[in-house]
Amino acid sequence: MDGTAEARTTKKERSPSESGEYGIVGGGELETLQWALERAKAKAEADPSYDVRNVALAEKRIELFRQEHDNAGAFKFKRFGRETVDLFDLSKEGPKAVEADADGRFSVAPAARDRRMLFVNMGELARVNKEGGGHTAGNEALAETVRTIEALITRQSGGKSLKYTMLRYSGNEFMVSFESVSKHDIDAIESAIAETRPQVEGLEDAPPLAATTLDFTEAIDIMNQLQAELSPGERIDPRDPRAGAREFIEVMRRRAGWSLDAEKFVSRALRVQEKIAEAARAAGEAATPDEAAKARDGAQAFFDNYMKKTFEGSPLGELSAFEGLSESALEEIGFEQAGKEADLVSGRQELVRTIVAQRVAAIRSGNQRVPVMLPPPLTARASIAKIPRQTAGQIRVDDVRRLAERLESEKTADPMEREMAKLDAQIEIARRDAGTGLLERGVYYEDLEQAFKEGRETSLVFVDMGFLKYFDHKGGTDVGNDALKLAADIMERAVVSAGVKAKVYRYAGDEFTVSIEGGARETEAFQDALEALRSVAGAVPAGKRGEQDGYVPTELVFNAGTADSNIASDVFNTLVERGGAYPKDRLDDPDEVANIKAELMTMIADMGIEQRKAVGRFSLLIDAVRDPHRSPKQVRDLRDFSAKAIFAENGGKEFLDRMIATGKPSEALQEEISAWVKEKSLEARKKEGGRTELLSQLVEIHGKIAYYARALNESRAHTEEQRRKYERDHAELLKARAERQALIDVRKTLSA
Repeated sequence: MDGTAEARTTKKERSPSESGEYGIVGGGELETLQWALERAKAKAEADPSYDVRNVALAEKRIELFRQEHDNAGAFKFKRFGRETVDLFDLSKEGPKAVEADADGRFSVAPAARDRRMLFVNMGELARVNKEGGGHTAGNEALAETVRTIEALITRQSGGKSLKYTMLRYSGNEFMVSFESVSKHDIDAIESAIAETRPQVEGLEDAPPLAATTLDFTEAIDIMNQLQAELSPGERIDPRDPRAGAREFIEVMRRRAGWSLDAEKFVSRALRVQEKIAEAARAAGEAATPDEAAKARDGAQAFFDNYMKKTFEGSPLGELSAFEGLSESALEEIGFEQAGKEADLVSGRQELVRTIVAQRVAAIRSGNQRVPVMLPPPLTARASIAKIPRQTAGQIRVDDVRRLAERLESEKTADPMEREMAKLDAQIEIARRDAGTGLLERGVYYEDLEQAFKEGRETSLVFVDMGFLKYFDHKGGTDVGNDALKLAADIMERAVVSAGVKAKVYRYAGDEFTVSIEGGARETEAFQDALEALRSVAGAVPAGKRGEQDGYVPTELVFNAGTADSNIASDVFNTLVERGGAYPKDRLDDPDEVANIKAELMTMIADMGIEQRKAVGRFSLLIDAVRDPHRSPKQVRDLRDFSAKAIFAENGGKEFLDRMIATGKPSEALQEEISAWVKEKSLEARKKEGGRTELLSQLVEIHGKIAYYARALNESRAHTEEQRRKYERDHAELLKARAERQALIDVRKTLSA
């Protein structure tokens, strides 16, 4: 799927529409592009005078299509941004979607009045990842959600041919942009989606879906109200299609997000009630009191593990609060909570939020009239001098975009060159994350697969940036964005400083990957450079909010895990030769083998982070408590936003307090902290029970073997302490190898 190999399956003999890889509409579009390419190749072969650049153009269009899709088979949201700019281009010839008067008030053209948008959330992604066997299961669930939505659109539209674009809205949310659909049809589709669960192989309890809709005309109405309430100097210029598109998308996100958040809240609340009812039935049918207690504990565990975060700060913070509440009561709580989720990031966006809040309240009360109010003063932008204005990747995007715009404006430019430059710019934009300029996750898998197919020695550093939620929630989204941009800049500069050949990618959220040509020496050089640059980068400054919510400028924290192509190949060979983890048809395809190894390598590096992250976070908190420059409130905030990392709900708070009470420096506590973290990690794995797959076990064991083998290789037993460490590492290495053999033996016994 667009080069995101983690969810790709080999379908060489089948057309895109037959394979289902890009959904119904996307598959048809790709077939058209492929047909155009074959036609251009045939013309070039038959006619010597034919401009062969047409072949290159056709290839670039296919490349753009693939780059614009993500691993679920939907278009990346960037596609909608480009389409929206086109909708607001008042200078283009032909039919227009919107028009504007001299005062900047927009009107919807008759042809666009049935333009509507559908938003769908696939719930419980964390549970799917955990119970289904990792991110691969989550990716398949997301891809199945796309297929489910499209199947329901076809079924509920009664045979009508609806033109739409399926987009990945965010994480586990999708958006369907309909060019024209009746209110009746889209309501029917929304209702059907809410009653459907995408089935995922190996997962008995399928995740629920939540959906909401938004009319294009309603979003334009909100834009007009915003234009009326801003001063003339603050209004957007209708002649600037990019400004119109940005305003529209902000309005759409706020308006649709409010309703979707409420729908998600209600959907998840109903899921909790469903689990309570299941537990009650199981307890009633139980043969012994212990079995009855276990059934009730199952509902509590489901709530604690997957739902508690959703309901924090609401009247439903405890499991007992759900009993006896009707769906309408849950809906009232849901809409109230949804309104509390919006962040104040600027005066303009706060005004949008306020207008949306009034509109939602009016619609829910049956009163469609929305009052006009005076706008609050816009917040001045605070200085963010330490944050780079642009990363290297963002500069690259600007360069190709400017070239395309220059050629577009030059009347004498060759039309073919103009089209080439335009496609090059669109491909580069599709390949990169807008906020950081880094290459995206799909490109990462594409590059890593290629390295495996070519047999190149490759190493990986998987980097988790700590405290993104602290930056976002306490400082505001602008501070969170600054933190991400600073992290990206540091990583790009670390590549140069280390003198290694490497690429940096935005993997997801606060996670980054760095693929490095070479082995341990190159990896260590990069990590040393990364830490050196991070340590002198300084704190992420306050943004528009200042310190009103308790944000204190805070340094970046990186947690890293590593892997290399040799370890990934070792795990792969063990799985194939002794575990039987993959069907033969996948192993016969070199592309599939490269895909599997790339996923394994990523898993190994990712799994290496958990323990290092926990140990590092304990050390950071211990040092923070003793730092006279940190206020008690900042320390409390750091503890709150470290809860998950330090196993806070599993004794981590108490253990941290004991470590602080020792009075010892964090360096002297490393061994004790490491042992405690290892114990808690093992406890967490035991709780997973039968859901822990052979793959995860082997990945963990091979990770241990690689770590201790490397530690032994680096050891120099010149002192008594170094000798003891060497012996400990050697014992752990032998233990890990024994674990691997025992696992293989058990697997053989089960298969016999």
